[in-house]
Amino acid sequence: MTRVTRPYAILFGDIHNHNAHGYGVGSIERSIGIARSHLDFFAFTGHSHWHDLVPMEGGREQHWLKGFQRLKDTWPRVQGAIADANRDGEFCAFLGFEWHSSAYGDQCVVFPQDHRPLHFCDHVAALREFCMAESALMIPHHLAYPRGRRGVNWDVFSEECTPVVEIYSEHGNSEDDRGPYPMVTHSFGGRESANTVRAALARQAASPVLWVDTIRQFAASGVTHIAECGPGKVLAGLVKLLPPWADNATPSVRGGTA
Repeated sequence: MTRVTRPYAILFGDIHNHNAHGYGVGSIERSIGIARSHLDFFAFTGHSHWHDLVPMEGGREQHWLKGFQRLKDTWPRVQGAIADANRDGEFCAFLGFEWHSSAYGDQCVVFPQDHRPLHFCDHVAALREFCMAESALMIPHHLAYPRGRRGVNWDVFSEECTPVVEIYSEHGNSEDDRGPYPMVTHSFGGRESANTVRAALARQAASPVLWVDTIRQFAASGVTHIAECGPGKVLAGLVKLLPPWADNATPSVRGGTA
């Protein structure tokens, strides 16, 4: 990672990039050279796989299939170029790939380590499991395209290895369906209101609080002490009623103002 002498600093980077190692244009070396000319960090996310790609009129699906094969064939070259691009204290390069899915939405995988493998799977849960094992980021891409046409599927969204989502790219702006930069440069159908970030935030705010599930996860993780910060002891008392703590396994619970 790039070392910074100050506690905090503003760094500029690109964590979603394509070239001819996939179905874009240009070499990995050229991509790195351009990135190093003006960025602090960079991730190459080559087009790797589309598990639910269907035959298209005129055999157009070959455009994607040939791109996926190019990345697979040149992956060792990509791995080496990314590893060699790092300059301690100056520039950081990350290896990655993009997983396509009509059903679950596209995801960009970014590894923290060099020389990692491509991964092919047919469900977003399997991809998430792989990313967690690799400590990799899994970032949903072009969210606002229609669900079923490579737009995000919020029903299967999880924060486990997804601390951020991609709001804007050359595809357009996924923040709001009335915002600038509509998604019209590709052929996936424009923006769908329910898939925008604004709609997802509204949905989350109106959803039930998963308090019971959270407490049970605490128990499964081996938590032994719980403190309630506030004027009363209501939640602290309820904790003692939930299994497994209701069965003589009550943790140390303290309620009241902290």
